[in-house]
Order: sequence, then structure tokens, then C-alpha cells
Amino acid sequence: MKQNCGFDKIVMLAAKDTERAARIVATSFYKVLRKNGFTDEQIVNVSSCILDCLLESLREYKQKTTVKAEPDTLR
Repeated sequence: MKQNCGFDKIVMLAAKDTERAARIVATSFYKVLRKNGFTDEQIVNVSSCILDCLLESLREYKQKTTVKAEPDTLR
């Protein structure tokens, strides 16, 4: 439970300074991966998976907003 206190502080910081919070999260995550023995190749793979998740989320968002923006042609 105590470990989450640091994360909560980062989340609160993110609301005020997103760039700084992003750097802190990225650096912390990198250090955790390194501490647990991840290789450069594995860290790149994790990073790629995170970006894939973001791209999928953006695709879904774009699809939802495009569908809402199109007129209802069935009526």
C-alpha cells in the first residue's frame, strides 16, 4: 500500500505539470524494468506494446467520433 503513495503524488502532479509527470513516470518505469533484469531489447518491446495500446485507443476514439459525426442516412 505504501508504494502507491508515490504513484498518487505523480498522478496529482500530472494534473498540474503533465510534461514533468510524464518524465517521472517514464524514468521510474524504466528503472523498475532495469532493476528486474529487463534487457534493452525487452524494454524496447514493452515500449512498443505501450505505443500499440495507445494507437489502438486512438483508432477506436477516431472511429467513435467519426460515426457520431456522420448524418443518420437510414431515416
